Amino acid sequence: MPISEKIVISKTARDLFVNRNNRALLIYSQHPKEKFPILYKLAKIHLNSNAREIDKVFETLQRKEILLLNEMLGNVINICRNEWIGDVDPYAIIENEKERKTCSLCKQKNNKLVFHIKNKFNGRRINVGSSCINDFSSLEYPSGVSKKEVMRSANQKYKLQNLIFMFPGIEGIVNNWGKELEMYEILIPHKIEQEYLETGKKLKNSYDNYINGKVNIIDAGTIKKYLNDRKEFLAKMSKYEELNKNQDFIVTRKMANWLQRRHDFKTIEILKIKGYITKESAYKVLEPNFIESLLPKFNRHFQKNNIQIVSYNKEYSYFKIKPFYNLNFHLKISCYKLIRTFSSLIFDNKPNIAPSLKNIFQTAELFSEVEQEIVINELNRIKSNITMKLLHFGYDYDHFEYNELDLFDKRINKFIVVKMNKFLEEFKGVAFGLMNPEEIEKYVDYELNGNSKAYTHEELWAIRDRRDDTTEEN
Repeated sequence: MPISEKIVISKTARDLFVNRNNRALLIYSQHPKEKFPILYKLAKIHLNSNAREIDKVFETLQRKEILLLNEMLGNVINICRNEWIGDVDPYAIIENEKERKTCSLCKQKNNKLVFHIKNKFNGRRINVGSSCINDFSSLEYPSGVSKKEVMRSANQKYKLQNLIFMFPGIEGIVNNWGKELEMYEILIPHKIEQEYLETGKKLKNSYDNYINGKVNIIDAGTIKKYLNDRKEFLAKMSKYEELNKNQDFIVTRKMANWLQRRHDFKTIEILKIKGYITKESAYKVLEPNFIESLLPKFNRHFQKNNIQIVSYNKEYSYFKIKPFYNLNFHLKISCYKLIRTFSSLIFDNKPNIAPSLKNIFQTAELFSEVEQEIVINELNRIKSNITMKLLHFGYDYDHFEYNELDLFDKRINKFIVVKMNKFLEEFKGVAFGLMNPEEIEKYVDYELNGNSKAYTHEELWAIRDRRDDTTEEN
């Protein structure tokens, strides 16, 4: 924050100080009087002032006083609360209205339930009403905070206020140094990130050494240098973002967050080094916005062969593909598989794979039962010794539910039963002239050679009939 910039009271500081409880706590506690005299004096003078009067006081405060209120008040109030412990007689229930006491903090009168608390350092005892006692969350066991710990914390905050007067906002800068990298729309490259983080470590070291008492004098020159370096880094990263955020395949913050949620830190580090998505990394980054950006790029190549990616399913991360212009027929392929297989189409000047119908059929699968039926019908139109049957034997038998397909071998006049999905996926290319029909006969020969049993029509009917009876009984 530049020295010349006007500083005004923050809403948080204003709300804290307007609360009379907090002003009373600053007066009755020990450390404000010793370590934070500015806050102590302000609280004492304006203990009984109302909000309007205090707002007018804020307008007259000096820069140093406002800085202290904005950046230290909350911390000091927490220190004050840790000074207090429950008294020997922790509370009293006062039935007689004439004997009821006033809360020392908020001045509410006629309290039936009053808590007695005592300051660890000055021995002062005060009465606290049942509402105000909630501000002291750990009185029962003095928050487990010893006198030594309270004093150490107070000394640290006392030193912090000295740093704040010289370098406003320094606590937030130190604590949020690494988080600055997450504010950009794109991933900051490894080289810039490492230099920036190294500077942050050096600043934190100087900061901690003074706050924790390892050194008694602020190394103002060194800290100022690191803060100036920070400004230069932020400007450099902003410029990098502006120049690259609209570039194709730049690594976005959304991509990095997607990978982080999946704990894929190895890929993140690779992307930081490259700065861009490459053919080797694209299939690992299945972030929805990135996937959607690839659709037109892939379609420019596929459409040359009348193939089109018609939709992208975000929930299950797959593409729906229409491989034929004039046929209502679709394939499905996972985003991972399509990008890994065909990434050279959009990343290389000379792709190592063609966007052909054959390659699509080899990598994708049938979209639904509709496509399975189309493939069966097309296979049966081909002249072959093997035909595909969906035998019903006079009653409904759901081949799709049982995932069964009956192959009739004309050479032996018998059937073999195969897994429908596996068979149709393997030979769907035959249905559209992309594979030799003889491959199906070779497959059947292999199955007949000890892998599958052949059935007559009657044998198969009997098996299905028994299965149907068993199903009905269940």
